[in-house]
Amino acid sequence: MEQVPSQETTSREILVKNRLRTAQRSAILDDYFKDSKKTELIQELIPSDRQRSDTGVDEAGLRYLTEALGKNTHTALFNLAASAKDPMELYNILFNIADLKNVKSSTWKFKESEDHFLGRRLPEDIDISHGAENLAEVMLADKDAEIVNPDSKYILESLFYIISARNVPLEDKRRILNNFYAAKPSMNVESVNKLNQKTYGQESSFWSHVDGSWIDPNLAPVSAPKGHAGHPKKPNIASRVAKDINARLNRLDEEITQAPEIASLEGRLEEAEGLLKESRLREAKTIERTEQEGWQRVLGARVEIKPLPSTVTPEVRRNLERLGLELRYMPALDIGNHEQLREKGVEAYLAELQKRYPNWKPFESLDERERVDYRVSRNLEKVYWDIVRAGQVDFPLLPGQWMAVETVEKPNYGRKYPKTTLAEKLGFPDDRFNASWYSVHGAIDIEKRKILSEIGLTDREADFRLLETLEWNLLGNREGWGKTNASEWTNSKYINWSGDSFRIVTGRSEVGGASHVAADPPNNRISSVGFRTAIVLNS
Repeated sequence: MEQVPSQETTSREILVKNRLRTAQRSAILDDYFKDSKKTELIQELIPSDRQRSDTGVDEAGLRYLTEALGKNTHTALFNLAASAKDPMELYNILFNIADLKNVKSSTWKFKESEDHFLGRRLPEDIDISHGAENLAEVMLADKDAEIVNPDSKYILESLFYIISARNVPLEDKRRILNNFYAAKPSMNVESVNKLNQKTYGQESSFWSHVDGSWIDPNLAPVSAPKGHAGHPKKPNIASRVAKDINARLNRLDEEITQAPEIASLEGRLEEAEGLLKESRLREAKTIERTEQEGWQRVLGARVEIKPLPSTVTPEVRRNLERLGLELRYMPALDIGNHEQLREKGVEAYLAELQKRYPNWKPFESLDERERVDYRVSRNLEKVYWDIVRAGQVDFPLLPGQWMAVETVEKPNYGRKYPKTTLAEKLGFPDDRFNASWYSVHGAIDIEKRKILSEIGLTDREADFRLLETLEWNLLGNREGWGKTNASEWTNSKYINWSGDSFRIVTGRSEVGGASHVAADPPNNRISSVGFRTAIVLNS
């Protein structure tokens, strides 16, 4: 686990190189993925060009990537491979391509993606080396030939040539691509900086033959074979059901109209509705008063609590509780803005926050006894505000909003979280540890609409996500989550001086509990890092 550094230096050349490649990857993905809200996440899922072996996409992340890119998955990944000039990045991308056959998804179809990719055409002016052309001819001539040497200097160039050629039958392309999957032609990790640096590195002549022009992003979808133009439309079942319901409502309307005691029934109904409304208002006021008292204890100051949104009906509350979610109000604290933090400096800024909220003390001001007592409220440690001030983490936003938070107990490292219905729905039935940030975020994104619908909410009325770091700190102080020595993922992104992206984890008792912050790569699966989710309600 990487502790967030207060200062870090790196060579300008590496920084520039990383940022240029990030921009290039983004431009490539934009051709295939049009949802601007998710572009950044998809960009992060693609392995970077850092010389590290942990930059590949894990199984859950790959599933999320395929569902986001759809039938363009093969095309996008091969385009990235064809423009990657770093052996480690190439290794990671090709390994993920080889793993596409193992992706289990209800929405993404492997064959649809593969077919869409295999139909592309070779540009007229493409260049190919003599050795690669010879190897391609061998692969096409011998239908039983296997790729026995994935590290071959010509294997990738030959593969790009075959899958792009105009005169190669689709089934031959599919057969050779299957051999490619089976061989996992992703190069041996141990040799990345030796033989393959020479073969596929920046100075290799390989890249004079292979670049992004080998992939045609504008290929039209293959039309349906003759005789399979579609089936005649079936009668609209929904319209039949609607007619039946209307007929039943009309009959019921006649019966009610003819009832002799209709006036009496209407009066009793109005009375019952009035009592129900009064009961709901009383219950909402009780919840709001509980929130007011809870934050008074944590902060040492009174905060405004907005009324519960009208979308939180008794049925919605019951559904939230069934999933292990409890209503909490995240107050709109007066924490200023990034400009004020930058001008004042961190120490003066934190001193002002404590004046406004006396119980919410700077962690560094606590004595040893207070630091180990999780019941003592504490702000996030100074290093968090240092990196916020430096612009490496976004300045936190606290607009004042209701949310429903998982209040499941955070266990100590080595133990397991209690099982919950919500965790099972997200695909984590046994435990929440050893789950990468990508796998958790991807599961939330995939299941969001379904889970919100089961609760009785829409994605316009609420969001479903992990907590931000400051939200976790405030709730962690109130709920006692800093008691144990495990950490949890947050939604907050940290960018180090090399341009690498991390996610902040928090909550570990030995190093500050609710004030603790550290950063981990979002694709890391860590045995001491779990997660909890929240449903954030729109006003």
